[in-house]
Amino acid sequence: RSFDRTSRTRPESNARNGSPEEVGSRGEVFSVQKRVFSWKLLTGTRRTPAKRDDVKSAGIRAGWRVIVSGMSKRKKPVIRHVFWDWNGTILDDVEVCVGALNRMMARRRLPAITVKRYQDVFSFPVKAVYPHFGFHMEEENWDAMAREYHDDFLVLSKACGLRRGIRPVLDAVQAAGIPMSIVSACETGYLLGMTDRLGVTPRFHSIRGLADFFAASKLAVARDLLQSLGVPAGEVLLVGDTRHDYDIADALGARCVLLAGGHQSAGRLATCRCPVFGDPRDLLRLFVTDSPDHAISAGLEIKETGHTAVADG
Repeated sequence: RSFDRTSRTRPESNARNGSPEEVGSRGEVFSVQKRVFSWKLLTGTRRTPAKRDDVKSAGIRAGWRVIVSGMSKRKKPVIRHVFWDWNGTILDDVEVCVGALNRMMARRRLPAITVKRYQDVFSFPVKAVYPHFGFHMEEENWDAMAREYHDDFLVLSKACGLRRGIRPVLDAVQAAGIPMSIVSACETGYLLGMTDRLGVTPRFHSIRGLADFFAASKLAVARDLLQSLGVPAGEVLLVGDTRHDYDIADALGARCVLLAGGHQSAGRLATCRCPVFGDPRDLLRLFVTDSPDHAISAGLEIKETGHTAVADG
């Protein structure tokens, strides 16, 4: 699927100069100048710090700090496609995953785990995680375990919704005409069932999961999608919630941002050399169009060697 690209026009030079002959009364001049300021704030062309009221007027959530080396004087990097992780990034399912695990553990008379414990241990491949929770894998049938977990997850996931604050970000990217796809380690049938139920399937150019329930890695799926798109890897942004997502972006040569509050703790994500945000709405800063072809450009440099960005709150 593809989206119609929208246009965004810069203010005219006479409005920028604020000439009364061109823009009318003094009040109108102030209004135009304020819009010009907001435009500069959004496009990153204004280098002076913005006041809280100005940030709010530009539609950017105030109160966050970014630890970066500074704005680049070169042309900002453009992103022509966004790869989204599903579980924990778009879908708010961490507690459901813990609940499914605890159901399995109760059947084996193992002690229940907390969300914090889960986030401190969870990783890929998922099979390697179970011994940390007390499972005796030498006594288990992995195929049956994977099916058992997904059956429990399917029952509990009916109560899952989207992560708080993620919908405005999807709206912003879609409104800018930026194609989006989902790349997930979830089995494809389950994945499509969830995206259909939550009504987000039409938003995405492609939705790709795995052919099994083992959640080993989605690297091959991501590579296949990238090849089919014909977009340079450096112009793809991967948004995820685990170090595995960062490793995939690194292997592809794509850019990456991570969301804390998903399947791994913020402390573990901080070891990745990419921005880490605490609230999905902080991603709105990245999705601002300021080029004729409407490829989004980041308001901060996202480099493989970049520093970590952490959102307040």
